[in-house]
Amino acid sequence: MFSWACVIKLCMKNVKDLHIALLLREFQKRKAKSSLYSLRAYARDIGIHPSSLSQILRSNRKIPHATALKIVKKLKLSPSSAQDFLESNKGRGLLDQVELSDVDERFLLDEDMFTVISEYEHYVVLTLLDIEDFKGSAEEVSTKMGIPLKRATQVIENLLSSGLVKKVDDKLEKVHANVRTNEDVFSRALQASHLEALEMAKSKLTEIPVSLRDFSEVTITVSPDMLPELKEAIREFRYKAQSIVSRGNQTDVYKLAIQLYPMTVIQGAD
Repeated sequence: MFSWACVIKLCMKNVKDLHIALLLREFQKRKAKSSLYSLRAYARDIGIHPSSLSQILRSNRKIPHATALKIVKKLKLSPSSAQDFLESNKGRGLLDQVELSDVDERFLLDEDMFTVISEYEHYVVLTLLDIEDFKGSAEEVSTKMGIPLKRATQVIENLLSSGLVKKVDDKLEKVHANVRTNEDVFSRALQASHLEALEMAKSKLTEIPVSLRDFSEVTITVSPDMLPELKEAIREFRYKAQSIVSRGNQTDVYKLAIQLYPMTVIQGAD
């Protein structure tokens, strides 16, 4: 026989389910006062849709933070219980759910190869080839990227001559699933690529609606000894973000660019 008490005990075994336990405990209290009290009535009283409450209690979805704040007030939780509720609801974020391999299987571009394809269009075309039904013709590239047909043709020729793509029947295919460049090693071609990305970001900031882009920044204090770890954290975030968006139905190409640089005079720097 189904028992709310058993469900509560099961949830309380896992701290990440504490918010569910608190929801169930309050429901049990109200149901004890009236056997006719239902989950639908409970959902109404705490201000969420009944189907949403059902999904939450089954651990199938998190509660939006703004909604969680309202529920905390509706339940009249103590400050400590309210904090526990909000922390439990956060659970594991999307990034925490992504597992990274210890082996980097991306193809490393050498300096000569990267110099040939350092302009942004080449990476966009390589990424477009991940989209289903995109064949990689010059006409498709020109239309999708909004660049002249002549330039699209040149970009494809550069990729073919660099050995990064090949023609299979009437379609372009990537030779390597993913490519990468050296990191923490000076490269004039890579520097030029970063400068191009910064210039492009300036134009996108004014051209693209806020709903289709994200520009954010934070100013922090840093110990030079921690820079290697901070860079590693940034790289891990990039890889995990790429893994997250690869799960959906891809239709467009975005650039995720992160900059880290000192705002103060670095003593002893060349």
